[in-house]
Amino acid sequence: MINALISKAYGDSDLLDIPLTDQEVFNHVKGLLFDKKAKYAPQTFLDLSLLRQYTTQLLKKGDYRLRRLAASKLIAQSNHIKNDKIALARKIKALLRHFKTFRGLLAKTRGGKRKGSSYLDNKDVFQACKA
Repeated sequence: MINALISKAYGDSDLLDIPLTDQEVFNHVKGLLFDKKAKYAPQTFLDLSLLRQYTTQLLKKGDYRLRRLAASKLIAQSNHIKNDKIALARKIKALLRHFKTFRGLLAKTRGGKRKGSSYLDNKDVFQACKA
């Protein structure tokens, strides 16, 4: 219900319809990474690299293909040396799920003043939630 209210107020109904496939995510992330003009923050570049590695593992055929959990653990193990790797594996799976749904990475909101706006800042959504 809240998704319907948000999509109606912001006109984002096309983003909530059909999630991307693994192949579409791979192609989109690969295009973003190889764009020479784009300048990404280090965390954004790392997230895109993790997504590319993860979707590469998911798209392999035959005996080399790994299931989602095994693929995320493999990517976490190769990118995280001194940790239990479970947290990064969960983050990788969440990144893919978010990218499939919203066709982009999560907004980074660490530190500083809040620059973004909440959906509740929109009067229509706020009134609908109160009702």
